[in-house]
This record gives sequence, structure tokens and C-alpha cells, in this order.
Amino acid sequence: MRALINVSQLCRQYVKWECNSVGAGFSYTGEQPLSWWTSHDETPQFYWGGAKDNLTCGCYPDCVASDQRCNCDTTTEFNWLEDSGYINDKNTLPIRTLKFGTTYNTGQAGYHTIGPLECFKQVPTTEQCDSSQNYLRCRTGHFVNITSKCLYRFDQYGYQAGCRDVSHLRGCEDAECPEDYVKCTKSYCIPSHFLCDGRWDCIGGEDEIECNKYVCPGRYKCYNQTSCVALHQLCDGIRQCKYGDDERLCDLKCPAECECRGQFIKCVEKNLVDLPENLSSDVRKLDFSFNRLDILKSNFSPFKHLGELILQYNGLTVLPSNKFIELKNLYLLDLRNNRIVQIETAAFAGLKNVRFLHLENNPILSEIKAGAFVGLNKVTFLNLSGMSLSGLNKNTFVGLHQVTTLYLKNNKLQYVEDGALQGLKSVTSLDIQGNDIQQFSNEMFNGLDSLKSLLSDSFKFCCLASPQVSFDYCLPPADEISSCEDLMSSPVQRSFLWVLGVV
Repeated sequence: MRALINVSQLCRQYVKWECNSVGAGFSYTGEQPLSWWTSHDETPQFYWGGAKDNLTCGCYPDCVASDQRCNCDTTTEFNWLEDSGYINDKNTLPIRTLKFGTTYNTGQAGYHTIGPLECFKQVPTTEQCDSSQNYLRCRTGHFVNITSKCLYRFDQYGYQAGCRDVSHLRGCEDAECPEDYVKCTKSYCIPSHFLCDGRWDCIGGEDEIECNKYVCPGRYKCYNQTSCVALHQLCDGIRQCKYGDDERLCDLKCPAECECRGQFIKCVEKNLVDLPENLSSDVRKLDFSFNRLDILKSNFSPFKHLGELILQYNGLTVLPSNKFIELKNLYLLDLRNNRIVQIETAAFAGLKNVRFLHLENNPILSEIKAGAFVGLNKVTFLNLSGMSLSGLNKNTFVGLHQVTTLYLKNNKLQYVEDGALQGLKSVTSLDIQGNDIQQFSNEMFNGLDSLKSLLSDSFKFCCLASPQVSFDYCLPPADEISSCEDLMSSPVQRSFLWVLGVV
């Protein structure tokens, strides 16, 4: 429609409001108008059809009261009146929605009419499509803008943007994709929000591969979907998410310290120690990076719809118990690049839908209390590398029964208590390289029933894990001295190995 308006000299749209009784109108003379319409970009417009000025109406056939700007604002009771006429501002058309006056008292009534968009006369142009470098000729003979070349996209009405016969998608093997697009293999470009949306948009369907692992940092994740939308496309009047949630709650009040885009609120590098007082409880994504948040005093319980919480670079030192317990819909928690020393018991309680937990780059983390991870029922990957953990206590990982990959590389581990790895029944890959583990028992890997790959610094751990892990998938490999038979050749050596873990 906007394309039609842009090439037309004149466009108009008829709108009418018929009212009966007092108060069923606009209140344009009051502090808050009761009726308005929204333009093509959802901007409220406070005038009615046929109006010559803002906050006025086109009275039909005449204004019945000189002190009122609209017929439907008069005090005449039990009488049908009308405000109607054409809206002809091309910059605002077409009308997207009408907001009606109050009609909830006895005797009040109102009827609205909105006509079709009418456009007349083409804007003169000297440009010839068949000879211009700005146009592409479709196989049907029609011309479209050259910017459509190799872009597989649809307009807001669901029609193919470009050639309707999709001939603009031919010859795209070497095409480069613009921002917010991704390239199908040796073919055209698709919008990034088409990735993992449940439909094959690339010819070979590679846009729907490995969607269970798909994350989209810096983008908005659509409700109940794996597809994501660029932040600048939120609240742009065009629905990208299947359920339209990228166009909802677009009138959220934005805290002065933050930047807001739809349901995404970004409060970055503001030196804040507390969450803003007027932070909307409907926020879906909150980025609070590069601040000084006092997490002990922070209350996250109002944000029950929150999906992503980013708390990078806040100098956090402790993750207390039950801090996130009300965030039932959270699926991503980013705590990277802090100064966390300790994770308390039940620190992640309530986070039953979190799939992505980021704790990387917390180099002074030295203690994880038993039961700290209880509640994380959907996390499948956990990276605790490069920290200062000195040991693993019993029940450290209870609650992580869906984790398949666990990295404990380059810590300061010296001991592993019996039962420390209990609860990790789905782990297939474990990396404990870069540690000097001296104290452990022959039950160290009990409970790791799915373990298939083990990376360590000593073959003795391969011996311990041999019931689960083939030597072909265990590092380091055996040598002439450190075979399991040699290590276990006598009760004395066996005790020495199992208790002290020294070779």
C-alpha cells in the first residue's frame, strides 16, 4: 500500500463516526482525547475525517455547536450526530486502527465506518524501467527495484517482494547478503528471522538444521519459537514472529537510564547499582551489562515474563540462594565476565526453562556449594573452565541431569569427593585437563552412565572411567609404564593410586 501511495499524486481514505448521546465522542477540548486513529506506522492521530486542523473533526453536515470542535462532543442527548470526511495526508495513510470514544453508559451508542484507500494519478517520472540501472526485469516482463535481487522476502501482506515469479532469485550463486540476511548455500539470501522458523526457506532446507542448538545473541527470540528478530525490527509495524510478539507492548514506558525497543530494555554502561524503579514487568529481554549491580538487594521477582537476562561486567562476587526463583520463563542467563567467588546452594532454583547458562570468564570462582545447580532441568552444556575451583564436593552437580557436555578445564582442582559428579547421568563428554587432582577414589566417575569421551592429564583417570569410556576416546593414551595392569598390579599400588592419585 505504501508503494501505491508513493507513486500516486493523491490518496484519501474515508472515515465516519456516528454517535448517540453525550460523551460518545472525542473530548478534543479535554486533557485526554477519547478517540483517535493510527497511521501506517502506528502513530496516534488526533483529528477526524474532513478536519482542517488538529484536534478537530469534519462535522457533517455542519457543526451543531459553535463551542465544540466535533458534533459527537456536544451535549445533545438522544440524537444521532455525525463526524465524517476524508483523510488525505499521504504521509499518514493508510489508517491502521481506530480507537473509539466511550459508549458504555445507558443510551450511548456509536457506529464507525472506514472506507478503502483510494489513490489517483501517477506521480510523473522521467525514468524508464527498461533502460534504468535501478530496475530488474522479471521473466513475466514486469520490472522491480534492483534492490530485490537475490532477496527472498515477503511484504507485510504475505506477498513475495520482488518478482512474483521469483525470477529475481536466479543467478545468486555469488551474491553477497546485506545485514540481517543469511545466505543459502550457493543461492539467494533469506532474512535472519527465517532461520529455525519451522519452514524450509532455503532450497535444501539448511535453514532448519540443528535448530535445537540455535541461539541468537543480540537479537529478540520469538515466543515459543527458535527463530529470532533483529532488534531494530521490533515494533516496526511488520510482524516477523509467528505469533506477532515482536509487535506487542510497543508502548512500554522506558526508564530514563535505558534504551528500549519493544520488549527489549538495554541499560548498559550507566554505572547503576539498582534496577530502575519504573522497569516494566512485561520486559522480555534485559541487558544490564557494565554496571555495578548489587545483586543482594536486587529484586527480579516482578519480571515473570523475562526470557533473557544479561548481567555481564557487574562485578558480581556471590550468587545467593533463590535470587532468580520467580523467573519461570527465563531461557538465557548470562553471568560472564564478573568476579564471582562463590555460588550458593539453590542459586538457580526456579529456573526450570533455562537452556543457556553462561558462567565463563569468572576466574576467581573458588567454591560451588552442594545443590547450587538444582532447578536447571534443561541446561545441556556447562563450561566452568579457567576458574579457581580447588575441589568438587559431594552433590556439586545435582540437578544437571540433562547436561551432555561439562568443561572443568584449567581450574585448580586438587580433590574430587565421592558423589561430586552424581546427577550427571546424561554427560557424554567431560574435560578435566589442566588440573592437579591428587585426592579421589575409584568411585570418582560413578553415575556417569552415558560418558563416552574423557580428557584428562593422566591415564589413571582413563582406567577409572574404563567401564564407560573406550581408551580410543580417552586422553592421554596409555604408555609403556602407565597401563592399567601396571598401575593395579598390587594392593599396595592400588591403594596408593586410589587414595592419593599420584603416579
